[in-house]
Amino acid sequence: MVMKPSFPWRAFALFLLVSGVVLGTFLLWGDAIDEWTKSAVARAGENRALVAWILFVVLSSDILLPVPSSLASTLCGLLLGPWLGFAVSFGAMSASGVLGYAAVSLVYVLVERVLMPDDGEMLDVHTADTCLAVRNAL
Repeated sequence: MVMKPSFPWRAFALFLLVSGVVLGTFLLWGDAIDEWTKSAVARAGENRALVAWILFVVLSSDILLPVPSSLASTLCGLLLGPWLGFAVSFGAMSASGVLGYAAVSLVYVLVERVLMPDDGEMLDVHTADTCLAVRNAL
């Protein structure tokens, strides 16, 4: 007798939670972020080091926040020039990758508990493959 796999409710709930955090951040602070960005761009010529630092922080947070990284990288080149803009963008995107790896390693145990119940029975072939891939990568 072949049993039909049940819907992976835990994985779906985790997806909704993560989506809610990303979208909620944008909905709650989107206007403030927009105004802050406009004022920062208007004052960009005054202090290039400050602009470089702000763009570095914005691009580095891209892994956790809904930041339009293409636009931020373009602003790096526009406001800082091609070479400094490239250096800031490259460094920030690299830092974002390191932050993402660190975040995954910190929450791995929690995700494993949610997606792989204590009874040892895996929820779904794709979910199990994802968990095992993350486990092997770490």
